[in-house]
Amino acid sequence: RMGSMNLMPPRESVVARSMSGVEVTVHVRRRFEYYVYKIILVFNLIIGMSWAINASPHTEFLNRMEVISTSAAALFAFIFSVQQDLPKLPFLTFIDKLMISGILCLAAQTLQAVVSSKINDWVEGEYGELVDAYCSLGIPVLYMMYNTYIGNLVWRAR
Repeated sequence: RMGSMNLMPPRESVVARSMSGVEVTVHVRRRFEYYVYKIILVFNLIIGMSWAINASPHTEFLNRMEVISTSAAALFAFIFSVQQDLPKLPFLTFIDKLMISGILCLAAQTLQAVVSSKINDWVEGEYGELVDAYCSLGIPVLYMMYNTYIGNLVWRAR
């Protein structure tokens, strides 16, 4: 004898639902090492190169301006080349803030070179050396503190 099938009506009514589409879950992890080695490290080396003005006396204004102008040219060329590879976003990223702080650091060093070399012409005494000493320490420390603070905020947001 063949097996028999017993068909019974469903106990609950089933509502037919039509769905179209596919749900895909992709886990993405940002590889920040690229940004650290290709952008941030090179950018900070250019800024560090501009700190070489602190090795020359404050009276050698032209030598200092040569270092600053070379650093500025390298910095702006680097920023221009990096901006082409970064996505256009309606807000400032960490790299944008880093670049702005680098430009401000160069501007502060230019002001340091001008003021420390010309202050002796305006005031009696060695105030140019004093201004130069404070700026030589203060500008790099402020730059590093600001970027460490911003980097820490970015790292915590991950």
